[in-house]
Amino acid sequence: MTIVELNKSSAGYPDLKQFVEKHALLFNSEQWLNVYPEASIRQCAILNKNNEVIGCFIYFRFKKKGITFVITPPFSPNSALFYVNPAESVVGRHSFDKDVSTLVADYFDALSVPYFNLYLPYHAADTQPFTWKGFISKTRYSYLIDLHKSEEALWNNLSSEKRKSINKAQKDGLEVKETEDYHTVFNLIMQSLERNDKDRNEQVIKNILFSFANKKNAIAYMASNDGKAIGASFCVVDRNRAVYIF
Repeated sequence: MTIVELNKSSAGYPDLKQFVEKHALLFNSEQWLNVYPEASIRQCAILNKNNEVIGCFIYFRFKKKGITFVITPPFSPNSALFYVNPAESVVGRHSFDKDVSTLVADYFDALSVPYFNLYLPYHAADTQPFTWKGFISKTRYSYLIDLHKSEEALWNNLSSEKRKSINKAQKDGLEVKETEDYHTVFNLIMQSLERNDKDRNEQVIKNILFSFANKKNAIAYMASNDGKAIGASFCVVDRNRAVYIF
């Protein structure tokens, strides 16, 4: 297997695009990657020995004060690493997973950048090849909530602390509704990032809200108090699952 970096002018890009569309890989899609500066976003294909695309991933590369950074693209949930495992046996599948992890670790190690911070998807659980290369591996938790459950079941699964917060919000008259007012959502997001001293990536956020988002791939909620918007959240819908972005 090999890893190649591709862009829209690369000879192998049509094959990568076809692979992404076949497997409905939203965070590897042109639609999503267009929200980023073309000079900073990187899309890579994993090829088998027949030079067929069997996987892909993304990362973000930029310079700041002369230092090169390689990170997870801002507001992407992870590196969007996806591949087709051709092995049929359990042992074979584990072995192939290890080979892919080693290949990806080797790729990033060869970049020799001074700052590296990449989130791997939940299925890339074997980070040993990365630690062997000197990377520090840390567990990062995310949560998957089954919204097919009843309201009562969802409520009971919340921590007592969260239930108290919701009860207080209801008592205070806070109202949460789905919204398509992305201009207000944008302003609230920027205010929140500024308050928490977080990188704002203003143009990327604008691109996500005003170029990428539509009724099929995104959903936003706004919290109001006495008719005044005080908070908002935005989610991307990937494979019928809502992925919180900001």
